[in-house]
Amino acid sequence: MQLNLWIGNVVEAVRHCRTMNSEIRRASAMSEDELFAFAKEIGAPYHLLKETARLKKLPVVNFAAGGVATPGRWLLWFALLWLTVAQRTRP
Repeated sequence: MQLNLWIGNVVEAVRHCRTMNSEIRRASAMSEDELFAFAKEIGAPYHLLKETARLKKLPVVNFAAGGVATPGRWLLWFALLWLTVAQRTRP
């Protein structure tokens, strides 16, 4: 897709977010022992994984790769979005 040069790979960013949310849901359903083993398996600090499971979300802002990085790219992204919506709502 040609747009990836300007706005990043949106498909990969969405896939990444879905994977993260799925793993967080999985961790939030684990017992303490399972959570400890999972932390060891993925190489994450146990206390951070435990906090993430308790909150059921990341305890920090997620700056995922594949997002829109600069104000110019934001403007391009919204212009493309506006054009898409305008074309779909045309009578």
